[in-house]
Amino acid sequence: MLKNTEAGNLTANQVTALQELVSDRSATAEAWIIKEKLRWIQQAPTPRGARWRITHYLNVMRVAVADNALLKPMAKALNTLERDAEQVVRRWLSGLTNRTWKA
Repeated sequence: MLKNTEAGNLTANQVTALQELVSDRSATAEAWIIKEKLRWIQQAPTPRGARWRITHYLNVMRVAVADNALLKPMAKALNTLERDAEQVVRRWLSGLTNRTWKA
């Protein structure tokens, strides 16, 4: 659940397990989908694009969370993103990340 599915580094068993997870439409599956959609924000090419994607993401995800009592804890994460949206956007301007690179 933590691997980047777009990187193409999933084993056949992991792909099968992921397909089963997403198809069961459980709260766990919905939470995973919400988390994965955050990658879309990270891939914004500009700060302006990131702001737009954050706004769109929050609008869509609030509806998804509201309809499922088990996803109520995700509302806290959405509130945090909304509150700190400008700090998130500053990432594009600073070029800093929290990743550690190995040479």
